[in-house]
Amino acid sequence: MVTLTQALRWDAASLSRVGRSLQVNGRALDAAADGILGALGSIGTDSFDGANRVSAEGAASKSAAELRRGSLALGRIADSCQEASVKLGAAVAGLRDAVAEADRLGLSVDPVDGHVAEGPVGKGQAQAAGPALMLRLVERCQRRISEALARVLEIDQVYGAAIAAFVPFDSHAPEAGTPGGSGGVGDGDSAESLALSPAMADAARSLGLPAARVLESSPGHSAIAFGDVDTAKTVITLVPGTGSSAAGAHEQLSRVSAMFDASGRPREDVAVVLFSYDAPPALTEAAKADYHDRAAERLQHLQSELSARGRPHEQVVAGYSYGATVAAQSTLGRGLYADRVLLIASPGVGPGLRSAEQMKLLRSDGTAHESKENSHRVAVATSPADPIRIAANAGVHGIDPIDDDFGAHRMDLNRPWYESAQTLSEFAVRPRLEPLFRAHTTHYFDDEIFTRETRRWLRQPT
Repeated sequence: MVTLTQALRWDAASLSRVGRSLQVNGRALDAAADGILGALGSIGTDSFDGANRVSAEGAASKSAAELRRGSLALGRIADSCQEASVKLGAAVAGLRDAVAEADRLGLSVDPVDGHVAEGPVGKGQAQAAGPALMLRLVERCQRRISEALARVLEIDQVYGAAIAAFVPFDSHAPEAGTPGGSGGVGDGDSAESLALSPAMADAARSLGLPAARVLESSPGHSAIAFGDVDTAKTVITLVPGTGSSAAGAHEQLSRVSAMFDASGRPREDVAVVLFSYDAPPALTEAAKADYHDRAAERLQHLQSELSARGRPHEQVVAGYSYGATVAAQSTLGRGLYADRVLLIASPGVGPGLRSAEQMKLLRSDGTAHESKENSHRVAVATSPADPIRIAANAGVHGIDPIDDDFGAHRMDLNRPWYESAQTLSEFAVRPRLEPLFRAHTTHYFDDEIFTRETRRWLRQPT
């Protein structure tokens, strides 16, 4: 338990210093990666060639990739330290002000839990007040101190968990099979709790999904792999949308199954990773940047870890609805380890993105794909009948990626005329919103048109 005295002594500026130091170390790792490849490249093939050179190039490339992944991880931790420094500094300053006010009034503040009471007789300004005013002063100071201390502890917990989450998930991910909590994965923080719940495991088996493994789980986040990410030729990370959560991961299993089908590959050659996060409950709430900022950072980390596993494989990130916004946002900054990105039913790509070329997609060795290739590496799947177009056109969540100017590959999800007429006739006879909004859920995943177009896109050379 963190006491009031300990919280008051925290030096938030030290976090900023740690962040700057980590940034320096991250740049050093990048330089080392470049140096490894540069040193080998400087040796001419006339003096070093054949099988030995091929082996050396492979080893150098692997070492450079590990260094770049380390640099990215340090960068993310550095960013968290810098953000925590600013927020924690303000929160600690607020706590100190609240305690100082109580002290000026002559009130007593418990150094452990911050409980406020009347102080010694003759001390402070409050002694001249009557009983009623004294009670109000105690209540006011108690409220200020309690709220300020809670804010300090909340920031400490949030950023502590964020930094801890950047530990490679191999170090804490057990095989699935032991009971977890009531949701998709275990509710606790220990390694033993990172497993599918029996209900979710049964549901996965009923859909014919491959064996599952929980790769990571922390409050509000989880990553569950269906299939072997170490041997798969294609690894697809599915990012669900509005209303989804780590606790409700079991609700996404039919879409996981649909992504196996949409890959067009034998199931033994594919792994689908379900990335769950605490998504906004509705698109109106999704306007807050906090949701996609936190989720995008975690998605970047997940993809970095996946890129380091097993043999080289194609990495695909598929974001649905608000998950498409998260996927797009994760390509900013240090970039996203992905060879392809699919934005499904996107309400917009979020702030800072105006074209597909601005999306930074990383190879498994940590170097970036050519931005001009994003016209076919990035695909958009939005049904013309999907009312998500209304939100996308409003621009609340940034540019609509289906626009020509965005420059991504657009899948043809046009429906047969009779399906559109049926939807319109249903609405005319029985005016309900459900038929009108049905396209947002039924025109993707299990839909044959979506499956056909996704397979075509994945078959296109990159």
